[in-house]
Amino acid sequence: MAQDDLSTPARLPSPLRVVAITGTQAGLGKTSVTANLAVSLAMQGRHVCVIEAATGAGNINNMLYTRPKYNLNHLLDGERKLTDIITEGPHGIHILTIEPSTDLNAQPRERLPHLVTAFQTIEEEYDYLLIDTAATHNQQTLHFIQAARFSIIIITPEPASLTAAGTLLKTLQDNNYPWPVHILTNLVRSYAASTELFKQFESVINGKITMPVRYLGYIPEDDELRQAADNRQTVLLSDPATPASRSFITIAHAMHRQLQVSADEYTFAGYWSDLWFPAEPAQTAGKAEQNTATPEPEATAPVESPQEETMEIELTTDADAEAHADPSRPLSAEQLLKQLSTTPLSRKQTLQLCQHLVTTSLQQFGKLPFEINEMVYRALELKDFAEADIRHLVRALRALYQKRHNKPLDDPEQAIIEEFSRLGDKQDKMQMVLEQLQQLYQAQRKPEQNSSPTLNLPTGFSGIHTGRNED
Repeated sequence: MAQDDLSTPARLPSPLRVVAITGTQAGLGKTSVTANLAVSLAMQGRHVCVIEAATGAGNINNMLYTRPKYNLNHLLDGERKLTDIITEGPHGIHILTIEPSTDLNAQPRERLPHLVTAFQTIEEEYDYLLIDTAATHNQQTLHFIQAARFSIIIITPEPASLTAAGTLLKTLQDNNYPWPVHILTNLVRSYAASTELFKQFESVINGKITMPVRYLGYIPEDDELRQAADNRQTVLLSDPATPASRSFITIAHAMHRQLQVSADEYTFAGYWSDLWFPAEPAQTAGKAEQNTATPEPEATAPVESPQEETMEIELTTDADAEAHADPSRPLSAEQLLKQLSTTPLSRKQTLQLCQHLVTTSLQQFGKLPFEINEMVYRALELKDFAEADIRHLVRALRALYQKRHNKPLDDPEQAIIEEFSRLGDKQDKMQMVLEQLQQLYQAQRKPEQNSSPTLNLPTGFSGIHTGRNED
């Protein structure tokens, strides 16, 4: 097949966020993280596709309750279309399964256009592509990470996981991976334990890794999470109120804020097209100013150290660029405040700046840089704060209070009185509730107390009288 027969993927900015969830040690919870993040993003209204490139054992499909009939080989053979080999899970999540025996780099040339075309379609159809990579350093895993604009390496408190993650980072660095790597800590006790683990990891890679390494967040150690993983389920679907579930939702929000797609010429399909169908020397004649030996994304590879680069915030416009002779030199607090007061920020820049300030305040002072109650009240007053979001927040607060204080947030008797007051003059509903309370009262009394006076609930009662004898 002639090279010209393969239409080159359109070099247009892709809105698709490609995320490789990776780690080269078993037991990191990589597949569980991938599945729960997919559910979290889908619940937020994102169109999500997951590539199971891990073991081919169907773990992602089991967790998302799907049973694929076809896999990538059927597409490569030309037997099936992309829509045939994709299965649909909860909240509209789509899963593409790659069999463990499928080596993309060993495919005959005539099969590859089917895959490039499929990747082009994925770029057009989805907001997120999550790749559950294999726990190995083989070439296919490395290519999936290289093809992903964003990569998340999972570490745990196990020392071996830190060493394995450091080795993976070194491999990516040796292969000129051009973008920052994000670290997610899993199975930790608290935020403080998570940040301490990240500091330990920084000490492991200090002096060896120069590529940017950023802290993304943490998933707490949670019995419900372990049980769900053992049962090959997503904790977010089985128990959405558990701490781990709430953390996955938080991480999904953080991902969407941090993992911004910049307007360059990178595309996911383009990576594979360039890999399999490199440009001929004749096609690059007359372009002496370009370095054809270096892939285009690598030309923009960040050079800052992990300690120096924590966030990409551009506070200046193109017209102001010349005014900053040394853009790498940090601004003083006074200069920053002055520039913020005179330079309009986009929503993306504002979100990045706020997140950076919050993270810095938590790390240095152990508390948020603002009054949390006031911020919550302001958020709830916003007209675009959806009812479903408010309900989820209320449930999360109730569950947190119950877990921390071992008692319900609301006084039961007061809650019953308030509910009755809302019924007003709706006598039929009030009578129904009173009868249900009567049944509950009798059912919860000990057998030897069954002959005792019952709960006195007269018809049309506007308050509650228990009829209990005073001891």
